[in-house]
Amino acid sequence: MARPRFDRQHEGLTRTEVAAQLGYSPSNVRRLQKAGLLPLRKDRDGIYRFRPHEVAEVARKLGRVTKTDGQTAARIYRHFLAPGFKPTNEAIGLIVVDTGEHPDLVLALWEKFKTGAGSPVPDAEAKEMERLAREYDEQIAAMDEELARKRRGSFIPGDSIDDEAKKRRKKTGT
Repeated sequence: MARPRFDRQHEGLTRTEVAAQLGYSPSNVRRLQKAGLLPLRKDRDGIYRFRPHEVAEVARKLGRVTKTDGQTAARIYRHFLAPGFKPTNEAIGLIVVDTGEHPDLVLALWEKFKTGAGSPVPDAEAKEMERLAREYDEQIAAMDEELARKRRGSFIPGDSIDDEAKKRRKKTGT
């Protein structure tokens, strides 16, 4: 069977994913579909998709404990929290071997772990707006400083010759 497209993952779980959560084989998930416990609903690619709450309901009826993404994250985080953990290629490889998860998932969880689970990761647009605001503030501060310097220079007595003194010199010739 063809591998599900990445852009369709939001539509639900595949048979293989349901089998992993229930601790069954994909053929047992097919039997559950034939028995009417799981719906026969295909996506546009012809792959059966299941909503997580439907899978949880079937697991409850069958008395099974589902293996969720939270449990997977907990197993991976346990490695991150180990004293002296450094994210080397070997360490990431050991986590992949130990948990049986995809390296991309491990690396994504490592990035989330580094930034903090509750803190949002700033996106590029927000960073750019912040940079522009800082640059604008710096330009305004430079213009204010230049204006203040010009004002100080024009109010120092004896520094500039007023217009009347210029006119008198022209008339008298001195």
